[in-house]
Amino acid sequence: MLSKVVREKIGELKIQDGEYNEYKKLYSNVVEVLKKSCRMLKVKAEVFVGGSFAKRTVIRSNDYDVDVFIRFHDSKKNISDLTERIVKKTCGKLKLTYKRVHGSRDYFQILLRHGSKNVTFEIVPVKKIKRPRDAENVTDLSYFHVSYVKKKLKGFEEQVLLAKAFCTAHGVYGAESYIHGFSGYALECLIIHYKSFVKMLRGLSKVKDGEKIVIDPAKHYKNKQEALIHLNESKLKSPIILIDPTYKERNAIASLSVESFEKFQKEAREFLAHPKISDFEIKIRDIERMKEKAGKMKADFVSVVLTTDRPAGDIAGTKMQKFSRFVEQKIMEKFEILDKVFEYNGEQEARVFFVLKSKGFVLRKGPPVNMKDSVQVFRQMHKHSFVKDNHFWAKIEIKESAKEFLTSLGKDNKQLEEMSIKEMIVN
Repeated sequence: MLSKVVREKIGELKIQDGEYNEYKKLYSNVVEVLKKSCRMLKVKAEVFVGGSFAKRTVIRSNDYDVDVFIRFHDSKKNISDLTERIVKKTCGKLKLTYKRVHGSRDYFQILLRHGSKNVTFEIVPVKKIKRPRDAENVTDLSYFHVSYVKKKLKGFEEQVLLAKAFCTAHGVYGAESYIHGFSGYALECLIIHYKSFVKMLRGLSKVKDGEKIVIDPAKHYKNKQEALIHLNESKLKSPIILIDPTYKERNAIASLSVESFEKFQKEAREFLAHPKISDFEIKIRDIERMKEKAGKMKADFVSVVLTTDRPAGDIAGTKMQKFSRFVEQKIMEKFEILDKVFEYNGEQEARVFFVLKSKGFVLRKGPPVNMKDSVQVFRQMHKHSFVKDNHFWAKIEIKESAKEFLTSLGKDNKQLEEMSIKEMIVN
């Protein structure tokens, strides 16, 4: 059953040779125009395709992203500004438009329509370095990553497709701060190590809570202890230590959080026990089901729309997820969270869905029993007070609904502004 499900899914995920060659011809044309623009502007740089298309690990989709890197020889200049000049000239020739995306190093997006599909070219500036240790930004390592994966992954590309689809379906694909999951490169290295998707699931699902597993595909270190000694503490916080095959001092999966890994393990164990095609498909949250659950549990279903004016992508997503966690902490003071979902659309808006059940009351701690004046005031304010642990306490009934509570929270403009949230709408 397991092998049947895996074989069936590979057929759905894989781009066939004809379609792949069609897109290869498309991006090769863009690359050539970028190279010509570099020459016309007298900029010394190399242009190469990276990411999933270069490694043949791209999943069949309605829309595609193609990562194109411009590798600059002169590292002293502002390479993001240089890239904009190159992209602007290229778009002029191709009659296309571009968008500058802010990040740790600004990059650019060119969107073009190919038949019925959208193809987004992400033009990323990187510095040409001789050694990985000279990288100023993780993207500077892309050239080394592409070279390594293309060499070592031959014959296992389909296994990466399964790993990517599985992690995407369960919300743990992406190294972005609002996901803290597996990056594409990390999954490629894991497949190179385990040799198959199923073996990867089996190996990682066996990792126990608190156990620090070290995976070293290129065998840079003699053993786990040597690796842990050489890596600095900041790179040891993730539940898995994946030694970057191209740079032994880097943990290629440092972004993975304990929460995301535990979620991955849970889904991996369930899949290995009861494999289903649906385990590779993005779960579209059934709002009606959540509403039904709220009704059965005599709870409130509430949806919250968050907007920010921060740059779309990792920055906006991280800001809104951080605020949603702040909201959760506030909610838990008065309500039990029975279900919750955070959905980010990749732009400047996110939605958070909650199923919340009132705790009925909260306890408020009052003054010590020996502070008679304060006790008198407290007891006048709270008729049904009692003594516990040498203090007076009051039992306060929660009368507001979850929607009313969140609406009130959304009016705290100072708090919203401090956390870079433009607006919070409660429905």
